[in-house]
Amino acid sequence: MERFLRRVNVKDFFLSSLVSDNTLLSLSLMGGILGGISALVMGGLYWIIHLPATLFMSGNIEGFESLSSIERFLFPLFASFFLVLVTFFLSPSSQKVGVVFVIERLNNHQGNLPFVNSVVQFITAAICLIGGLSIGKEGPAVHIGATFGSVLARKVKLPVVSVEALIACGIAGAISALFQTPLAGVLFALEVVLLEYRLSYVLPVLISSVAATLVSKWLLGDMLIFSFNSIDLPSFTFDLYLACALLALFVVTLSFAFYRIQRIFWLFSHWHFSVRFVIVGLITATLGMLYPEILGTGFDSLSLLLDGGTLLTPLFIVLLLKLLLTGLSIGLGVPGGMIGPTFFIGGLAGVQVALLFDTGMPPHMAIPLFALIGMSAMMAASFQAPLTALIAILEMTHRPEVMLPAMMVIAVSCLVIRILFKQQSLFVERLHYMGLESQLSSSTRFLRQHSIDKVSTPVMLIEPYSNIEQIQDLRSTMVDYVAVKTDKGKFKIVRRNQLLNAFETLELGPQPWIMQKDDVILLDLKRMTEFQSVQVIEIPDSLETMLKWFDRNKIEQALIQLPTTHQLELVEKSKLYHSLLER
Repeated sequence: MERFLRRVNVKDFFLSSLVSDNTLLSLSLMGGILGGISALVMGGLYWIIHLPATLFMSGNIEGFESLSSIERFLFPLFASFFLVLVTFFLSPSSQKVGVVFVIERLNNHQGNLPFVNSVVQFITAAICLIGGLSIGKEGPAVHIGATFGSVLARKVKLPVVSVEALIACGIAGAISALFQTPLAGVLFALEVVLLEYRLSYVLPVLISSVAATLVSKWLLGDMLIFSFNSIDLPSFTFDLYLACALLALFVVTLSFAFYRIQRIFWLFSHWHFSVRFVIVGLITATLGMLYPEILGTGFDSLSLLLDGGTLLTPLFIVLLLKLLLTGLSIGLGVPGGMIGPTFFIGGLAGVQVALLFDTGMPPHMAIPLFALIGMSAMMAASFQAPLTALIAILEMTHRPEVMLPAMMVIAVSCLVIRILFKQQSLFVERLHYMGLESQLSSSTRFLRQHSIDKVSTPVMLIEPYSNIEQIQDLRSTMVDYVAVKTDKGKFKIVRRNQLLNAFETLELGPQPWIMQKDDVILLDLKRMTEFQSVQVIEIPDSLETMLKWFDRNKIEQALIQLPTTHQLELVEKSKLYHSLLER
């Protein structure tokens, strides 16, 4: 990826076009590129995972039920072994992967995501998914897509606010390519990872999402993640409302339990990775040998239930074991996602409610309806992403009939989990557990979203030996500062008024700073008044970067030089603080 970007000479084009309306055009073009790249990589991940399924499971990527007991035991065990082997050769910094890592880099490192970590994420996620460990593909997709956005943004040296836009484009593209759900990909990037909606990002992220979906369809064809009969939604009755309310409470209980299980295992995060991964492998292998439905994401078992089939294992046992096993795997640091498993857990919860309670509907209609509602509600409650969960279900199933009851259950679930249990998104809870903030302060956000031109002051560059007419012309200019360049290539500045006041002393008689050169009267400006040395620095990508530079170097002002016009601009720390007070 980095080698490819080095070959593409886009730097000069984008730097010159990232002004005014062209900023939106440039970000949109780069968003489309990121969507295509993310889709290609997600297609590669899909094919790698699909290869063992072709050899052992008749092409069914989730068909662990077709394996023998010993094969179901060996798959997770070998996966954990290879996971330990790969991780053993990695530095501790390159082992950091996943959605939480992306959010942390966005908040504390201005979205600078190391490329090597995404390679690690790709390889380790493929190992885990092939082995049937209880994780999803979404976390790796987010990390990989976000890294592509970060690398491209660094290549063209974008300001921080545009870096975040490209990271959102990469995330939306990866999610869209993985599930062929373009709108859910957009909402996921904004609602789950960036944790806020930003209208300035919408168009580039939409273009990235559309491009990724089109490339995914070209590579993999149309995906049919869930297959079931049509849902004929009856008129709402009291029984149906009551069943939806019970499902909401059930989902809240499961979401809270899912968080608490992970939190328990976070206590063991200081254990060596080999111990943690082997524990996950052994427990998954043992449970998978007995209950094959819990291996992998579990979408095939859910599709079976939606089609009216039954599982070999009692439904409630599969539900509890999947909840425990996913919490164990994610809690002990297995590099995978947890959105896919939450879909499965929520779907099982919906089926369980449809079977146990009177919904006012026949079972063949109630089971698919409540399964879909449970899936969306579990995702929404666990990640506080109600719109993403709702749209994801609609796009994956193409069943708009579920919208109204799903909205009701999602709203109740999210409300109860936030107010009663004080539980935020699982990603946010993990960051807080690590002692990190999930969102930036308003001051930091303001500094990060504004470029240096908000506080910079134009400076006029003149020769250190100037004639009288040049100094007189300063009276008609609007600049506050004048700069001269020394013989050593450094710059010194002085206030324009201070220089003019010194010039007016000519009325008192000849001054020592007057000199004659080639019959021309010149003024030695450096002798005429006291100039102050100022350091020239590269243009920072945001006010936040500028403030950090001031604090680190204990300097109150600095000069920047615009790359196209070579115009000098003065940036003062006091003016930067003043802009914070005025916002």
